[in-house]
Amino acid sequence: MSSLLEKLPLENAVKMTAPKQCKTIKGTISGALAEIEKIELYSNHHAPKQVVFMPDSKKLDAIEILRQQNPETALKEYETLMQKDEKSYDAWVNYASFLYRCGRYEQALKTAEKSINLQPSAEGFHNIAAALEKTGENSRAIKAYKEALRLNPDFIQSQNSLAMLYEKTGALDKAIYHFRIAALLAPETPLYWQNLARAYLNKDKGQESLQTLRLAYNAAQDKTEILQKYAELFDKTQTLDIDERLIKEALECMDTPSIEKSLLTKILRKIYLYQHVVIKFTPKGSLLNTKNFEDILDSKDVVWSSLSELDFISILAQFPIHDDTIEARLTTLRKFCLEHITQDNSGKSLWDKALLFLTALACQNFFNEFVFFETPDEKKKITALENRITEGQNLTLYDITIYACYRPLHKLPRAHDLMKKLSTVPILENLVRIQLTEPLEEENIKPSIKNLTSIDNAISNIVKQQYEENPYPRWNILGNSGSMPFQGILQFLLPHLEDYRFSHINKEKTKTLIAGCGTGKQVINTAQIYKNSDILAVDLSAASIAYAIRKTREYGLNNVEYGIADILKLEELEQKFDVIQCGGVLHHMEDPEKGWNVLNNCLKPGGFMLIALYSKAARKSITDARDFIKYHKYASDIDSIRTCRHAIKNLPESDPVKKVAARPDFFSSSTCRDLIFHVQETYYTALEIKDILERLNLEFLGFHLHHPDTLNRYRLHFPDDPNGLNLENWHEFEQIYPQTFNSMFRFWLQKPA
Repeated sequence: MSSLLEKLPLENAVKMTAPKQCKTIKGTISGALAEIEKIELYSNHHAPKQVVFMPDSKKLDAIEILRQQNPETALKEYETLMQKDEKSYDAWVNYASFLYRCGRYEQALKTAEKSINLQPSAEGFHNIAAALEKTGENSRAIKAYKEALRLNPDFIQSQNSLAMLYEKTGALDKAIYHFRIAALLAPETPLYWQNLARAYLNKDKGQESLQTLRLAYNAAQDKTEILQKYAELFDKTQTLDIDERLIKEALECMDTPSIEKSLLTKILRKIYLYQHVVIKFTPKGSLLNTKNFEDILDSKDVVWSSLSELDFISILAQFPIHDDTIEARLTTLRKFCLEHITQDNSGKSLWDKALLFLTALACQNFFNEFVFFETPDEKKKITALENRITEGQNLTLYDITIYACYRPLHKLPRAHDLMKKLSTVPILENLVRIQLTEPLEEENIKPSIKNLTSIDNAISNIVKQQYEENPYPRWNILGNSGSMPFQGILQFLLPHLEDYRFSHINKEKTKTLIAGCGTGKQVINTAQIYKNSDILAVDLSAASIAYAIRKTREYGLNNVEYGIADILKLEELEQKFDVIQCGGVLHHMEDPEKGWNVLNNCLKPGGFMLIALYSKAARKSITDARDFIKYHKYASDIDSIRTCRHAIKNLPESDPVKKVAARPDFFSSSTCRDLIFHVQETYYTALEIKDILERLNLEFLGFHLHHPDTLNRYRLHFPDDPNGLNLENWHEFEQIYPQTFNSMFRFWLQKPA
């Protein structure tokens, strides 16, 4: 720890050098006002700044007037009173604070400078810094805060405010340093711990953020706000260590009525899997001892029954797992089962207990497209098992189920016959549906898909081949958020849009194009929420569209038409659309702007367009991983993807390439291939997007942001652009916060009428 922190004795941690306090005349104002000891110089999410009160009851009356939202009257009163206190240091300090509160930042700055001319003090320099920060002079503000801390290192407000300014300007290490000092000086104040936790999270240090929130929780009397921060942390990071304490914290969040429960979905699933695959499944003292896990499997302490509980089976069979520890355990379990079935094919002992678990594991592996690592010995054994299945040699349900944990059943010869036989076995119902019935239905759908355009471009054909091999993304369940007209949806997302903007689109039947629809997740979501919409969804890949059509039928939607088409040829359709969506597609084209121009030509005048593109800043770990792949000459077939993932997971934690392993897309074959093995992709900056929009004559309406705090943080930097419409500002913002568009730039546009 730094030398300054070493000077902070624990017993004096709450000590703060107080401003020069003056007597207050009680009884001259309401009881509530008489108890007030400070004024917040920032909005409520910033730390309160200490303010010295004047001894004259009339001056306290001025504060009361301010409190009653009459700042102009209060200012006049204060100006009159200040004429009598021109040589009072206390008066000028208070007056500077008062002017700041009234939004008179330039005047507050001059007043604060007068106070330090009378008496240099931490309070005076703090007021100078606060005013400078509001006028955009961040460098001078930092110097003033530092001077305040030189005069009084224990001045908590300056420690906290300097940290917030560093955080605001992207200097997160310095922000963390000063937030820690503030929290140590006042450990009983939850706000300072919250600020430190937020800085850790912005630094992608989820575990440190959690530990700090625990200190905030201990300090808080009302736990609700802290629990809300817990929930937000649980939603934003999936790298937290699961232990009994975290389980209790997640459950307390679940029991708090004001917390949005969707924030807890990921962590609760992960906790449940940990309880069954890790905690219950191993002896005490071996909880995270993954090196000896195979020995544990052979021990008498294995709790196999926990792998057959119905809630656990339901999660394992329906939701893809995005956790390295759980994946490692399931990979070892799968290997253990394969080895034992070849040793003992009698169908007794272990298999009587494990069959239900294996059917769920087979579903899980189908969802992740068999991305789990395989040893050479496993490959040899599974090939031998496949030969036995093909030849029909003494097969049991355990043979079929374990094979289905490694390879898809629908690719076997005579898969239709296999489906008929297995469909009579109730315990295999879900497995048969996922690995046989649905994939075979998709094969039947393919011949009926319309070819709307030819696909002649060489890169388009290469990309098409990738998605024929790996339909993207493979998904299972999609929620329904209700429906409303398109105008209501867009005005909900971008409240600054006025009604006149929607006068040129068909509100009765909004005609929508989804260009690059993939497996239909975006299509079905749009069809559900866009009330009275008429949707055309196109893609290069027949395999992806077949998946989308099957899911569309499953959801009972009849307002969607699908077809195979190349974006470059869409003008041949001679159709115009009210709304066009193209998410994560253009950056995979040989000439993205050419494709974008085609979409623009298909958009009605006054129509709207949603575009999603890769961010150059946010894709840094991706480019590192792609360089790693190129250096080691990994191909993009399934064996190479497995081998590459295994190598990345075993890199040192300090290796920048390993960051990619924390992304959800790392945990299935198609998403991993799309993430780091894609044959064609282009990255963008906000400035490059701005230039393209100028050339295409499209108006930028705003980003579709996943987290509302992103726009709030942007407004702190650029208060003159509250709607976030300046792409030059966003470029500057992204240099400070490079992970802002970690998924993609997602933004709405409008074509001139």
